[in-house]
Amino acid sequence: MMAVSARLVWRKEGLAGASLSLGAFAAQLILNTLWSVIFFGLEVTGAAFGEIVLLWLAIAATLFLF
Repeated sequence: MMAVSARLVWRKEGLAGASLSLGAFAAQLILNTLWSVIFFGLEVTGAAFGEIVLLWLAIAATLFLF
């Protein structure tokens, strides 16, 4: 569903018009991956909490921009 949403935004606004929206989407995907590495791989719960706060902000930005 996330990929479908990104595709719909891309089709509606074009690549140049959707660069900010898709950038927030990409940041969200990267933060999501990093959280798994920090929490499960490195087992650093404090850093994982700080990172998940950033992830929540990225999710909110993506929701707003989409």
